[in-house]
Amino acid sequence: MKKNIKKILILGLNNIGKKIAQKLKKKYLILIIKNKINLKKVKKFRPDVILSLGYRYKVDDNIINYPLYGSFNLHKSLLPLNRGANPVFWIILNKSIAGISIHKMSNKIDQGPVCEQKKIFYDFSFTSGDLYKKMEEEQYILFFKFWSKLLKSKLKFKKQKKIKNKSKTKKEFINIIRSYNLKNKRFMEILHFLKAATFPPFQNVKIKDKNKIYNIEIKITQINKINKKFKLLKSYF
Repeated sequence: MKKNIKKILILGLNNIGKKIAQKLKKKYLILIIKNKINLKKVKKFRPDVILSLGYRYKVDDNIINYPLYGSFNLHKSLLPLNRGANPVFWIILNKSIAGISIHKMSNKIDQGPVCEQKKIFYDFSFTSGDLYKKMEEEQYILFFKFWSKLLKSKLKFKKQKKIKNKSKTKKEFINIIRSYNLKNKRFMEILHFLKAATFPPFQNVKIKDKNKIYNIEIKITQINKINKKFKLLKSYF
């Protein structure tokens, strides 16, 4: 039986969330809330579905369970791997398997049953920015595949496997970023070496990874004026 969805509550709004919302607005009544949500606001709007598209707050059970057709979250990892904040950063740092997931929300962060997933290929040349961009392109496609199944009542859920690793927090991300500072002697030695070795078109620093060879260069730019809005990236959603 096809679901009669009229109202959608969107929590948070990252880049891909904006694109998804723009398309959904053509057919549905949308309410976007970026700040802390409460049940009073939810009851006033009476959504049929809740979508978390880059939301930065934990959502209470009474809100998650309110909509008739469920509450869902988009996450940039192949769950249960890299749950929590900044998954793209941890994927690149730890050379993890990459992917995207859509799962039913629960009171445990990124631990609800999964209804859609896709593995994302990346190689040694990828930065967090590169992988994030690729994931967003794939998330848009995967979302509307999920949405079509939701409307037709054809979603199938898979319980996440239990893993030992805990969900990552924003604090962990900020701490590790700040630990790589100019007072770190080893970091500075590597930095100066890469500066000295970067001399295009010569490929002075080469590394082999999975039978592929990569050239490593570095680019350093002077900051004349610090952009207060973007001092430190808080989350890679």
